Amino acid sequence: MLNRLKKTLLAALIPTLMLMPHASAWADLSDSLPDIGTTPQAPPSPFLQAKSFASAKKLIEPLLAKQPDNASRILNRYTWSHPDDPNRWDLLAQASAQQGLNDEEMSARAETLALNGQLDQAITVLSSARAQVPVGSLKQACYDARINQLHQLQKRFKQYKKR
Repeated sequence: MLNRLKKTLLAALIPTLMLMPHASAWADLSDSLPDIGTTPQAPPSPFLQAKSFASAKKLIEPLLAKQPDNASRILNRYTWSHPDDPNRWDLLAQASAQQGLNDEEMSARAETLALNGQLDQAITVLSSARAQVPVGSLKQACYDARINQLHQLQKRFKQYKKR
């Protein structure tokens, strides 16, 4: 899993890094990184082990009310490993809203919309999130990449749309 994560991150970062000065130094980044292998992991939280959304929501709601930053950390970890769970994306949007992180809230809402098949709305919301972050920032590059992915999904599934 770590190697897959490393490759995914590099695939997302290399185009951005190539725009930076001394880009040639980054060209062979994937070959020069040491193999990090596996590292011992802490036992997963009860939230991550919860089988149903209702039990997970019971566990996260008190934390969401008192410590939205910790709730965001847990939810980010969960949504990273389970990106197809719209309920957890919705909870992440709530935690981000409580912290005043409007762009992250919109990004999480966009993921929920995309998972529900509302790609047009997801792109619109994600474009709004993109407009709220500094120009040229890593967040903006990430939002741009996700918007491009959603556009590609739109093209791919256009033939299945009801006419």
